[in-house]
Amino acid sequence: MTEVTNKYRTMIRDYVAQGVYDTRDDFAVVMQPFLVDTKPPVKENGKPDFSYFAADCFHFSQKGQEAMAEALWNSMLEPVGQKRTEWQLGEPFECPSAEQPYFCTNKNCGLKSKVGTFGSQKSNPGSSDDNPSPASSSSYVAVVVMSVFGVCLIALLAGAVMYLRGRRVPRPEKNRLVQPDRFGAYSAIM
Repeated sequence: MTEVTNKYRTMIRDYVAQGVYDTRDDFAVVMQPFLVDTKPPVKENGKPDFSYFAADCFHFSQKGQEAMAEALWNSMLEPVGQKRTEWQLGEPFECPSAEQPYFCTNKNCGLKSKVGTFGSQKSNPGSSDDNPSPASSSSYVAVVVMSVFGVCLIALLAGAVMYLRGRRVPRPEKNRLVQPDRFGAYSAIM
């Protein structure tokens, strides 16, 4: 399974590195490899901290979703070709700077990278796309705003699902002959 996963990841990375998605100012695809070498969080006793995972031990719990959202946010602010491949608990939450108020892509960070492996890059200095024009910077702001909106919308939907899951009311059994009506009185079903 690990071999298949690594092969799939390599194929996706190589396809993105071809520059297929670097043709527009309002759309980009950027690999976010912060989970590639990440190990599961552990407790003080060295055993895995399962509070970051749902009951199926595969999906993240609410606590895990929060941690991964912060790690993804930090990864989106790192320059292409210089992204970390592992994430640790307690890393500081990064904020956009005045010099770089957007998520990094191949075009807006001045990097035309052909990524061979995660964390390494080969740049093409002197390329005409190295510095985005001021006119296209509004497109990047729009992308950032839409990305933040999308993350917030997903968080809102996840919170609503968690809230509704906690409010579940058991359904009455279909095969019972006597069931309570809306006032709490029991009557026979004919």
